[in-house]
Amino acid sequence: MEFLPLAGRNRFSTTLGSTIYLTPKRYDNYYSGSPSIRTTGLVIHEKVHVRQYQEDWLFQLKYIFSRSARLNYEIEAYAEQIKFSIEHYPSRKAKYIKQKAKTLSSCPYLLCMSYESVHKRLDAKVDELVKASNEHIT
Repeated sequence: MEFLPLAGRNRFSTTLGSTIYLTPKRYDNYYSGSPSIRTTGLVIHEKVHVRQYQEDWLFQLKYIFSRSARLNYEIEAYAEQIKFSIEHYPSRKAKYIKQKAKTLSSCPYLLCMSYESVHKRLDAKVDELVKASNEHIT
């Protein structure tokens, strides 16, 4: 896995194959020795996509051509990101889920899903991850 700054882009980070491209600001923050919770959460999200790519050789085709596959991939990645974030700020769970559901149901993702249905699936996935994490600890 490799991390590279995404030259000329300041609005989003992305993953292609096993390479994570971060905005220059996020890249600098990640390697600062004390990355922010937001940056670390973003990297966790992108690492989920790296794992998905490594486990499924059709990942990139499915991500591009299948709305349901893309939604599943993003729900998993955002849920991991939210799980990490609420470990630091538990009271913000509802806010994080609301933000990410709004993002996933927006036009750029082209998922054609309502905010309500995305919110419900994301909330359920976060609860599943938190429960599994808690069971693992005990």
